[in-house]
Amino acid sequence: MQTVFLRRVVVAAIGTLGGFAQGQAFGDPCANAYEKSIPYSQAYADTNAKVDFHNTVTLRYDCKTFLTQTDGGIHAKFYGVQADLIEAKVAADSGKDSARLSFSALVLGYEVAHEDTQINEVYRKTFRPDQDLDLAKDSTLQVGPLSVPVRYGLQGTSALDVTAALRNLGTELTAIPSAKANAYLLAGIDVKIIKGSARGDLLLVDGQINNALGAHFSPRGETPTIDVSAVGDLAFSAFDGSVTASVQVPEGGKQKTYNSELFRWNGISKSARLYDRSQKIADLPH
Repeated sequence: MQTVFLRRVVVAAIGTLGGFAQGQAFGDPCANAYEKSIPYSQAYADTNAKVDFHNTVTLRYDCKTFLTQTDGGIHAKFYGVQADLIEAKVAADSGKDSARLSFSALVLGYEVAHEDTQINEVYRKTFRPDQDLDLAKDSTLQVGPLSVPVRYGLQGTSALDVTAALRNLGTELTAIPSAKANAYLLAGIDVKIIKGSARGDLLLVDGQINNALGAHFSPRGETPTIDVSAVGDLAFSAFDGSVTASVQVPEGGKQKTYNSELFRWNGISKSARLYDRSQKIADLPH
């Protein structure tokens, strides 16, 4: 019962404002039109490894409809292997009767989710691709007179969580693209009496971009208003791992194995508020 009541209030409020805009003399444009774009881009790099995060939020109001939209993604690079781990776009376009929700998600440049639907109350969906990503390259490393085969690449997972709802006298949208990628490097040598190998394992990134957007009718005081809000957070861990080597040589009639850590990434963890906006964009006419 309460949900029905709230929806009627929203319908009445937006419908009244839309009718007011249409009735302006000589077709004047919407006096309270609003559009805001909030971009974010940040790169983090370490030895032969790099992670890029980017995100853009769009809020738009034309006296008839609200648009809340977020475009974001996570890109990784390890030696010569590059990957768009996830690219996601989520938008909610709400009118006086309901809201249209559209979203798409790409992993490694391939579209793996696409939807355009109407919502009347609450919509939730978690997208995950059918299989994890696995990118690899084979190469040869010349060590003195020896040619050592080397394989290096990326393995990981990605996801997109979407929640959209008509609640609190308006439309709320939450979109969370996330990705986890591990980088690896393998090399081996087997010549005469010496056998050796090297292995590198690196948590390249485990992170997500959390977007929470809203457009609300606020019946406060004598002059009801329409407000928009946008809050975004980034949280991730990266560059945690090591490269180890193992060599087997004959010693005293037996095979002796020597292990050594050649390199270590100490790792970083960060969390940051990307944006935080809350603003009244229009007074509703009486």
